[in-house]
Amino acid sequence: EDSYEVTILNTDNSTACATVVKPQNSTSHSFSSCTLDTANDYKIKVVAKRGFGTSFEPTAMTIFTVSDTIT
Repeated sequence: EDSYEVTILNTDNSTACATVVKPQNSTSHSFSSCTLDTANDYKIKVVAKRGFGTSFEPTAMTIFTVSDTIT
């Protein structure tokens, strides 16, 4: 089955939140068991996986900052 592996990384590429595997039609994940520090930058890495073993690695990752305000 086709899926996505989603990992939140620190800016030095070390793992901040463990990789989760999501089905291909999934559009969200809460990472509720993962604690991120306020005002720190993180990267999100998404790898597309084909059911027969092929994967598509990202060439760039999105960087985001954890905010301490609710919007």
